[in-house]
Amino acid sequence: MLHITLTEEQALTVKKAGESVEVHDPNGQIVGFLQPLDEHEVEAVLRMRQRRVSPSSEPAIPSARVRTMLSKFEEIDRREGMTQEKAEEILARIRRGEEP
Repeated sequence: MLHITLTEEQALTVKKAGESVEVHDPNGQIVGFLQPLDEHEVEAVLRMRQRRVSPSSEPAIPSARVRTMLSKFEEIDRREGMTQEKAEEILARIRRGEEP
């Protein structure tokens, strides 16, 4: 991803804005809008970056598998109601390589 580094003054303006900031080129033309992150979003970005550089003890789960898992959870919830115990059992089966 490309990035642009703001000057200290620009960064302070964005932080203080509390809302979307209109961004212009040197000719005054609008090039985009900058939405400042709240503290929770900043923490999420930092966690994501840390995970990217740190080896994980658990392998990543492919998105197709996650969708299958969520479908199974929704199916169980519709039929009989989902509980914490049922969700943990499904996750345990998945971690063992079994079908949910």
